[in-house]
Amino acid sequence: MFNDLLFQVTALHKKFGDDLQPPATEEQITNLIIKAKQILNIEIPQSYIDFIKITNGYNWNGVFIYPSEKTLYSGTSDKYMAGIIDHNFVFRDPDNMKDFLLFGEDDLDVFVRKISTGYYEVRDRVPFSNVYYTFNTFAELAYYALKKSLS
Repeated sequence: MFNDLLFQVTALHKKFGDDLQPPATEEQITNLIIKAKQILNIEIPQSYIDFIKITNGYNWNGVFIYPSEKTLYSGTSDKYMAGIIDHNFVFRDPDNMKDFLLFGEDDLDVFVRKISTGYYEVRDRVPFSNVYYTFNTFAELAYYALKKSLS
């Protein structure tokens, strides 16, 4: 679903001399699955794993989708993206946030999964209770985020 948009973003990156993040390795994916269960007590959705197998993290035009772990920005030697576990460890600290898994963000919104319902949502940062869009899969959420980054 999001592959066509990643192709468009890849073309834009090349135009500016950049590349997408490299794909997550099998070791990174295995570590992510283990840490998500141990630290956050959640399972990582397969469609997110499918996404990071193509690009382990995404940062374009103000839209971020977190990588599997702390990762160097492509083309740099000293700039890092924090991983999904690190972001969620902080984000889920208040007990009322444990029902959410944070995947990414843009300037105004956050991209989450509401665990109790299984839905993927675009929510306002403040107030967090504002839900703008609801999707059935991470792939649909990622498509929305990528489309937004291209506009």
